[in-house]
Amino acid sequence: MQISEISLNLYSFGYSAGFIHDPKSNFLPISLEELIKKSKNLGLGGIEFPFDRFFSYANLSEGIELLINMRHKNINYFLDFEKFDTSYLEKVIPILSKNNVNIARIKMDQMGKTIYGGNRFKSHSFGEEKKGFIKKLKRISRSLKEYNFILAIENHQDLHSKELVEIIDDVDSDFIGINWDVGNSISCLDTPDSFYARTKDFIRNVHLKDYKVYESEEGIRLVRCPIGDGYVNFERILKLIDENKRINSYSIELGAQITRECFIKDETYWKAFRSHPINKSEYFEFVNAISLKNGSSLSPYEKGFDKDALLQSEDEEVKKSAKNLSKLINLV
Repeated sequence: MQISEISLNLYSFGYSAGFIHDPKSNFLPISLEELIKKSKNLGLGGIEFPFDRFFSYANLSEGIELLINMRHKNINYFLDFEKFDTSYLEKVIPILSKNNVNIARIKMDQMGKTIYGGNRFKSHSFGEEKKGFIKKLKRISRSLKEYNFILAIENHQDLHSKELVEIIDDVDSDFIGINWDVGNSISCLDTPDSFYARTKDFIRNVHLKDYKVYESEEGIRLVRCPIGDGYVNFERILKLIDENKRINSYSIELGAQITRECFIKDETYWKAFRSHPINKSEYFEFVNAISLKNGSSLSPYEKGFDKDALLQSEDEEVKKSAKNLSKLINLV
């Protein structure tokens, strides 16, 4: 693996890309052209971005033109779908396939407020949402096979590694895979090692993400940080990824500006995962070993940084991540 093979994910820029609405600040969110420029300046090889955020079916031709231009310039790209809209995907996948795109990341859709931190016990509809997600995957699986297109499900702080494998088995399609967000592993009672061990045969894309983990009264708080400054042993993770021939795309994706809290000290939290093979004592042993007891468990946004400081901090965190990854890659 080389640093030039890694892409820059738009989600790294939670504030700069406009994912947080701030009525007090008027600035234009990062464009895809600016994201490409940032990636190039860091010595990275391309970008990952939510395709449907920028291109509806009505202006799909603009998106295809962008992909063609990037390909001609040897700029890598990986597409995400922010919404799992099967009617949109049924229209878009044939066109993407025709233009040499054969994989994209998705996440399980949720009907109400999105659940993060594995806190599914707070949702009364999580089970039904999961069933609906599987039903939609089965509905679209015929198109995936027809167009040789893979959908990689992200562990979006909602599904345990065992559940992801069970979903793939249930759908029974070679065209459903996993998008591994490394930092998110801990949020659903996994560790990076346990998540990888269970899902390694299905991982197709990787989000290189790290978190500083702080102990809280109700569990742990996952705070955005540059890659290499948090709980993940990236020297080990990069070696695993490099050895896995099924994985050939990865991106730098920093955590959200809104800190995620996992309420793992609440027994109700555990009951929501009771059907899964989780060793509670081993999980807490891992959490206790990596958790910080002191310091601020707030992101720059939560600390009240103004617009300019936030824009600068996101740039600096991404630059430090690329620098740290370059050093780590040399150790692998």
